Amino acid sequence: MKRKSFRYLWIGQALANSGDLFYIVGLMAIIYGITGSAMLMAMIPFVTTMARFISGSFAPVLMDKYSLKSLLASSQIGKTAVLFLLLMTYYVLGEQEVTVYAILGFVFLISLA
Repeated sequence: MKRKSFRYLWIGQALANSGDLFYIVGLMAIIYGITGSAMLMAMIPFVTTMARFISGSFAPVLMDKYSLKSLLASSQIGKTAVLFLLLMTYYVLGEQEVTVYAILGFVFLISLA
């Protein structure tokens, strides 16, 4: 960790991964609170895994085309924007059954980035 840029990358990724963990657990609690269904609650990690699998298939192509720094920055900006849209959607729709499917869609988009 002698290089300053690597330290910043390491700390930034650690904070981003911690944030991802907290938002996933929070969404699982919200979905369970709305539906009372453990199956729908378990869809959050499933959707996350599927989106990461799909995005992993495209990663080599993007890494050949764009610099790593720009990919990391745009990925975090995209995640933040979609997370903000998720928050706005939750406030507009409230605690309804349709909110669960909107949450799952946003989780897929966030995990794709």
